[in-house]
Amino acid sequence: MIEPEIVRVIGALVGGKVFPDTAPGGTTPPYAIYQQIGGRKISTLENAPTGRRNGRFQINVWAKTRAQASTLSRAIEVALQTDPAVFADPIGELASDHDDAVQLYGAVQDFSISWDD
Repeated sequence: MIEPEIVRVIGALVGGKVFPDTAPGGTTPPYAIYQQIGGRKISTLENAPTGRRNGRFQINVWAKTRAQASTLSRAIEVALQTDPAVFADPIGELASDHDDAVQLYGAVQDFSISWDD
């Protein structure tokens, strides 16, 4: 599983506040959410299992200001790209978000990550 490595890398940047799918109610920002939203099937010409997996992971950062959300998202991008256990490949640039209900600013970016199963 690659998720513990993703949590380790991102957690170092958001004080350990990294959650799968959604954050618990009352979580104070900044925090990050990750979700696997697909991935590539890795197989051989013989269609045999390879022992490798690939996932497309979406990382959402929530913060009190636009600047903080964008800065954290950029730092996460660099950390995921350079960590030897993860070595993520960004799929496009970050997209900005805002949640009026909780008055938080967001930044979201997708990554392709491959790992040994």
